[in-house]
Amino acid sequence: MTRPDRAAIIGIGYSDISRNSGTGPGTLIARAARAAILDSGVAKEDIDGVVGVYGSDSPTVWPGYVVDSLGLPNVTWWDTAQPPSIVGLSSAAQAVLAGNCEYAVFYHGKYRWGSTSIASKGDPLRESPAHEMDPTFSNPLVSHAGSLNWAARVMRHHMDRHGSTREDFGKIAINNRTHALTNPRALFRTPIKMGDYLAAPMIDEPMSLLDMDAPVDGAMAVVVTSLERALDGPHTPVVIEAFGSGLPIGSEGNLWPEADGLAARRAVASLFGRTDYSPTDMDLAYPYDGFTILTMLWLEALFTEEGGGPELLRDAWSEDEQVLKLFGRMPMCTSGGNLSEGRATQGFGSVLEAVQQLRGTAGDRQIGGSLNTAVITNGMAATNRSTILSVS
Repeated sequence: MTRPDRAAIIGIGYSDISRNSGTGPGTLIARAARAAILDSGVAKEDIDGVVGVYGSDSPTVWPGYVVDSLGLPNVTWWDTAQPPSIVGLSSAAQAVLAGNCEYAVFYHGKYRWGSTSIASKGDPLRESPAHEMDPTFSNPLVSHAGSLNWAARVMRHHMDRHGSTREDFGKIAINNRTHALTNPRALFRTPIKMGDYLAAPMIDEPMSLLDMDAPVDGAMAVVVTSLERALDGPHTPVVIEAFGSGLPIGSEGNLWPEADGLAARRAVASLFGRTDYSPTDMDLAYPYDGFTILTMLWLEALFTEEGGGPELLRDAWSEDEQVLKLFGRMPMCTSGGNLSEGRATQGFGSVLEAVQQLRGTAGDRQIGGSLNTAVITNGMAATNRSTILSVS
């Protein structure tokens, strides 16, 4: 299935992830990019492209900062992208395939500041303008009218319309936490059971504290090149098979009118329309988990019909292992996802985790058996991008 005109990930890197890094976003990003270059085995003189997420919802840095910080002497191509992370990954891959550069570093960093963390309000080093995250409506992310509100509203809608229960969403949270127990990057590694999930503090009925990711400081990066060049590297190349995205009808940002996963279904159709694979060919699944309701909608778009998520989860649940195995065989969110690693890079952790699993270098959390493919979805509604990675 793999064609020679594919891009491949040959290096991965990340900074420490924490609630309070004691440093700024530039340092975190530079550390992650340096680690990715070292992992790739590529000399810094050969890095000729830099792409970064330069979004409006967190302090970040221009590609030139990374060039200067790491002393990259031969960069001739740069680009920026809005979140989620796979948008920038697609920009890096397309730059390589178009011949704009041969080796591209792509980075994404997050920093816990006032518009994304109530605990950061009042800290002058983390102060953010009131309009951040929502320049049209002036509602910061942490306000009741921000994304917490629509996530809870869509969760209520799904429960009312499709019969999903809090226990169904709890399976997602517990699965991710169970997988996080052996992930050193994860901030949240205390085991939880269903009783813990149901007793968690309620944020906006029916959404609790365990249904959402937490703002953190951190950065991640990858090095991308052509498959032909990747074959000469120190690691098994992880091929980027395809990208996909889709827009809903009448999207209005944080007011998000759609609650049926239309964007996700369009994105999945776009993604798998560009490959010979089907969703059930995947060995690993990483549906986006910024909120458990988003995971539910992505699972429905990938593997079942609208409203079929609860039955899919109930069939996949292993009570003994406290994990989900889709169709009895496909692990999900093997790093713990955003719910455990924190909202460091908006799904980028799933990309790095999939690379490690497909390489067979995930250490104590390595999934056994032959792993050849992984599907990773990012975001939702008007901000989404997804990818398929493979080693076959």
